[in-house]
Amino acid sequence: MASNNSKARRSVFLNSVFGVLAWFLPIVLGFFSTPIIVRGLGTEEYGVYAIILGFLSYSFTFGIGRVASKYVAEFEASGNDDGISRAVSATLLFSVAVGAIGAILLAFFTPWLVANVLILPEAFRPKAEIGLYLACFAGLMVMISQVFQSTLQGAHRFGSYSVIANLNAVLLSGGNIALALNGYGLVELVAWNLFTVITTGVLFFVTAITAIPNFRPTLNIGKDVGFAVLKYGRNIILYQVFANCFFLFERSWVIRKFGPEALTFYFVPMLVGIYLHGLISSFGLVIFPRINELLNDRERLLILYGRSNRLILAIVVLTVTTLAASGKSFLLVWVGPEFEASSYWLLVIHGLTFGLIAIIIIPWGLAEAFHAASINVFVTFAWLVIGSSLMYAVGTSFGIEGIAVARLTAVLATMPVIFYIEKRFLGRVQIGSWSMTVLKIVPASVLMFVAQWFVLRNMVNGWFSLILAVGIGSGIYTALLYSIGLLDSNEIDELKNQLFRRGAQEG
Repeated sequence: MASNNSKARRSVFLNSVFGVLAWFLPIVLGFFSTPIIVRGLGTEEYGVYAIILGFLSYSFTFGIGRVASKYVAEFEASGNDDGISRAVSATLLFSVAVGAIGAILLAFFTPWLVANVLILPEAFRPKAEIGLYLACFAGLMVMISQVFQSTLQGAHRFGSYSVIANLNAVLLSGGNIALALNGYGLVELVAWNLFTVITTGVLFFVTAITAIPNFRPTLNIGKDVGFAVLKYGRNIILYQVFANCFFLFERSWVIRKFGPEALTFYFVPMLVGIYLHGLISSFGLVIFPRINELLNDRERLLILYGRSNRLILAIVVLTVTTLAASGKSFLLVWVGPEFEASSYWLLVIHGLTFGLIAIIIIPWGLAEAFHAASINVFVTFAWLVIGSSLMYAVGTSFGIEGIAVARLTAVLATMPVIFYIEKRFLGRVQIGSWSMTVLKIVPASVLMFVAQWFVLRNMVNGWFSLILAVGIGSGIYTALLYSIGLLDSNEIDELKNQLFRRGAQEG
C-alpha cells in the first residue's frame, strides 16, 4: 500500500512538472527568439511576418480537436474503447474537411487579401503571397495534429503531450533563430514552421496510437457519434470564424492606418499577452477532461471550478501587475529602446486583455462540457461586433493604443457571461467567491507593484535588476496570498490530486 502511494505521489509530481514544462519552455524560447527575428527581418518585414503568423494561428486553430479531448475523457471514464476510436476518427475527418476548405479558400483569396485588404506596400506583396500559400498547407497540418494532441490530453497523457510540444518549440525557435541570423526572410521562416508542424504532427499521431490501448482510426463512426461530433464542432468553428474575422479586421486596420512597422510595435507586446493566455490555456487543457468526467458529480465539479478559478486569477493578477510595474524595463532589455518608447502602454493593455480572456477559460470549458458551446459563439461574435465597431470609430485619433483599448473594451463587455454560465450549469452564481478572491488579491498586488517599482527606480536597467525586481515583488505577492489563505498548500495539493487522479492510479 505504501509503495502504491509512493508511486502515486511520484506520478502526480511528474505530471505537474510536465504541465509546467508544456508552457514554460515554449514561452522562454519565444522570448529569446522574438528580438532576434525582429532585428533579422527589420520592423517592417516583421509586421508582414506577424500578419502571416496571425493567419496561421487564427485561421486554422479552430480547436476542433477539443472534441476528441471531450469524448475521449467521457468514453474512458465509462470504459467505452470503441467510442474513443469512433469519436477521434470522426473528429479527424471533420478537421481534414474543414482545414482543406479553409486552405483552398485562403489560397484563392490571397492575392486579393494582400492587395485590397491588407494593402501592403508593393515591395512586400510577393513575399506575403508566398508566405500565405505556405501557411495554407501548414494550417491544414496544424488541424490534423491538434486532433491527436487533444486525444492525448483527453486520456491524461500529459507527459507524452508535453515532451512533443516542447520538441516543437525547440525545433521552431531554434530554426527561426538560425534562419534570422543567417539573413533569411519571412518566406523561409514560414517554410520552417511548416516543416516543424509536419514533423511533430507525425509524432503526435504515433504517440496517440501507441499510448491508448485499443484505439485505432476507423471509418465505422456511426450516426450517434458522428452527429455529436458535428454538432459540437460546428459551434467551435463558428466562434473561431468570428475570432478570425476580428483578427483580420484588427491587423488590416493597423496596417492600413499606421503601416507595417506600427503593426510590429503593436504585435510584439501582444505576444506577451498571448503567452499569458497560453500559460492559462495549458492549465485549462488539464482541467477540461476532468470537467467532462465530473458532469454527473456537481459537488466535486463545483469544488474543482472554484479552486481552478482562484489559482488562475492569482496568476493573471501577478502577471498583469508585473507588466505594469516592470514593463518599460522589460521592453528595453528585451527588444530595445524603440519598443520601450512605443509599446509600453500596448504591453499593459494587451496583458490586461488576454488576462481577462484567460479568466474566462474555465467557464468557457464548462459551457462546452455541457454541450452549450453556442454561448462561446455569442461571446466571440460580441468581441467582433463591439471591437471592430470601436476600432472603426477611433480610427487614428488615439493611435494604435486606441485600437488596443477597443479590443480590451470588447472583452470587458462580455465578462458577465461568466455569471450566466455559473447559474446555468452550477446552479448558482459565484459572486461571493469571486469578490472574496479579488479583495484578498488587490492588497498583495499593490505591494508587489510598489516593490518592483522601488527596485527598478534605484538600480541601473538590465536583466539583473529586472529579474531581481520581479523576484522580490512576486515573492511578496505569493507570501501574502499564502498568509491570508488564498493560496493554501493543502488546497493546491487537492487540486493537483483531482487533476492527475488518473495518472496517480496508473503510476
